[in-house]
Amino acid sequence: VAAAGLIANTIRLAIFARREEISIMKLVGATNWFIRIPFMFEGVFAALTGAILSSLFLFGANELLFSRMGDFLAFLGPVFTFSGWEIAKVLFLLVGGGIVVGLFGSVMALRRFLEV
Repeated sequence: VAAAGLIANTIRLAIFARREEISIMKLVGATNWFIRIPFMFEGVFAALTGAILSSLFLFGANELLFSRMGDFLAFLGPVFTFSGWEIAKVLFLLVGGGIVVGLFGSVMALRRFLEV
């Protein structure tokens, strides 16, 4: 919810920064979707960037944890070992969830702040 709110705020700022361009596009006959699609892509891109950075951080922290504390955590057994498939599932969920959240935040901001 917080990520969608942040993305909606970012899109709102982008709408206000480009209001002259939006009004010119309306005057020359641009469709509503032609105006909205770039803002939706911007929200998805912001969320996708956040999802990729967070997944890199998670996997880096995981590798660091096991390289530094592998002997200490050995008594836990195979509880903390992750296969490539499990890592791929987490990456897919983070990126997919990021895209959905970014799209939701963009649509929320467009409905509220863009009057086309």
